[in-house]
Amino acid sequence: MNSDLETFEQNRPALLSLAYRMLGEMAASKDIVQEAWLRWHGRATEVESPRAYLLRVVANLCLNELESARARREETRGDWLPEPIDLREI
Repeated sequence: MNSDLETFEQNRPALLSLAYRMLGEMAASKDIVQEAWLRWHGRATEVESPRAYLLRVVANLCLNELESARARREETRGDWLPEPIDLREI
């Protein structure tokens, strides 16, 4: 059976890609993935589908981040585009 770290690392590219697509910022995406690792490593129970669990954690963290930004009344930048990166290289 894979260790927690091996399982997480196998899924890291997909997690980072999801976070980036949701947030549009690589630095924030990496922070979200790191938080997902802490939650994955600190969980109290076994998970039937690790990939689904990790993707759900990242999606929820991103949604929380987006809601938090809205709550802080940060202006949305209509002309803003995400950092240009190639997600295939993640």
